[in-house]
Amino acid sequence: MVRAQVLDTIGETHVLMTRALGFPERAVFGRFAMKLAWSPVASAVALVFGYSLVNTFLVESIFDWPGLGSYAAASISTLDTPAILGVTLFIALVYVIANLIVDVL
Repeated sequence: MVRAQVLDTIGETHVLMTRALGFPERAVFGRFAMKLAWSPVASAVALVFGYSLVNTFLVESIFDWPGLGSYAAASISTLDTPAILGVTLFIALVYVIANLIVDVL
């Protein structure tokens, strides 16, 4: 994914202009191409992080590990509303913070 983004970025006008201005190839690649190519990759990483956070519930239930997933499952089965809200709020906050970090970078 990074390679495809870098190959797309290298062909853009401003990257070609920096080459024409005489910047070294390493500077063109590191300063311009990689910086622009990293943005879509970071967004995909944040989405995968969110999916993996939710999938920990499945892994914890399959292997019977104690954790947030088993706590959430027990809370749902006993209808413990404050615990369900707390787990949901925690997952939402972690997901939002991960996406915020990606957007800021």
